[in-house]
Amino acid sequence: MQIAAFVSKSFKDWPGKVSAVVMVPGCNFKCDYCFSYPILNNDSSLQMIEEDAFFEHLFKEEKKIEGVVITGGEPTLQGEALLDFCEELKENNFLVKIHTNGYKPEILEKLIDFRLVDFISMDIKNDLNQVKYSKVAGMQVNLNKIVRSIALIKNSRIESEFVTTYLPGIHSKQDIINLVKVIGKVKRFVLQEFTPRSGTLNPEFKVIQKNSIDEMLQLLDELPCFSQELRIRTLGGDQIVIPRTYDKIKLQH
Repeated sequence: MQIAAFVSKSFKDWPGKVSAVVMVPGCNFKCDYCFSYPILNNDSSLQMIEEDAFFEHLFKEEKKIEGVVITGGEPTLQGEALLDFCEELKENNFLVKIHTNGYKPEILEKLIDFRLVDFISMDIKNDLNQVKYSKVAGMQVNLNKIVRSIALIKNSRIESEFVTTYLPGIHSKQDIINLVKVIGKVKRFVLQEFTPRSGTLNPEFKVIQKNSIDEMLQLLDELPCFSQELRIRTLGGDQIVIPRTYDKIKLQH
């Protein structure tokens, strides 16, 4: 599998676990706000890290590392190589977490069916509206693929979360409410803070004023009661956890 970079030890990418983080090159989306844009094109200028070098380091640290987080870029573009990589991790008793945009459900299905993944974090770009979703993703999106991935994850018994980066001027409150309704009852929904960085794919996003935590909390209060747990995720990895107590009467409707 192609590895563009890795973090040897992280305490925030898998809350509650110490993990190594692998970043793969290439992505099928071109989101304006993406800060990983240097590895999106997967061109010859990237200095790849050999798999053997990564595993050599991992085995040296295995007593300290519980799991490996695979992100990118988009990991599922690695296809069979991703499956082989996850299989080797599982054979060596490491937990595996995948970050994905859900645009290759056929790979997600194999990861689930072959029990090669322990946690799936799926990025939901917007309300499942063709124009709105495509605008955020930077390409014409086949929403059937997104819907299929959502269903695969929900129907599995794997730990999972659905994450939406709340973009000022792009998402309305109603967009977030609509997408939560479409996702339906899930274990966890995460509203992720957009923070301007030193570099984004679209330079205009460097100067966009982010939403305040209070604004995000207010939005969470207005969301339909579908998720067991709502979170706000910040750049620093801090999470404000809001447990949801289901209203049984409302759920019957």
